[in-house]
Amino acid sequence: MNKKKDLILITLGSIAYITAVVSLLLFLSKGSHLDLTIAFSISMIPLIVILVAAFSYGLKFKSPFMQLEYLPVDSVMGGMETIDEEKAVRDAEKLMEERDLDFLGVINRDGYLTGVFTQMDALQARRKRKINTKLKKVMSKDLIFVNKGDNVIDALRKMIESGHSRLPVVDGKKPIGLVRSIDIGNLLKKIGKS
Repeated sequence: MNKKKDLILITLGSIAYITAVVSLLLFLSKGSHLDLTIAFSISMIPLIVILVAAFSYGLKFKSPFMQLEYLPVDSVMGGMETIDEEKAVRDAEKLMEERDLDFLGVINRDGYLTGVFTQMDALQARRKRKINTKLKKVMSKDLIFVNKGDNVIDALRKMIESGHSRLPVVDGKKPIGLVRSIDIGNLLKKIGKS
């Protein structure tokens, strides 16, 4: 809160300084051969020094998006349930029903993410009477994911470009979590309030 007050005081002081400089230049320009451009430029040097000092002191304009650029995606991710790709569709449906999920990461025996299985995939498999089919045959294989080291802006950009509201987070090829657009939205609200 003190930094906000300091920033307001510096801003008001800067406005007062500019007003005083402009008034002085207007006064001096009457009947003087003073080059106003040079005089104005020289008079702005102290203002620039004040602003640089203020920013180095730690007064920064808060933009939620600027903060997201430095925030790693794993700080906003949640857990992601996974299932082996050798399991059948019915196994995935059962797990989704038991845990009230509509999204599963599908992994191979090495624990690498090979696809995702969604409620829509389950409906299509059921419609085609493939509930006993292995997940690796019916899962969504066009993976769009973010890496553990990516920032929240990278995740948001991928969500917008792909139209997905959630993305798996991987460390190497292994899934470590799930980032959802709603989590990023809640984070933006939280940052905006602070």
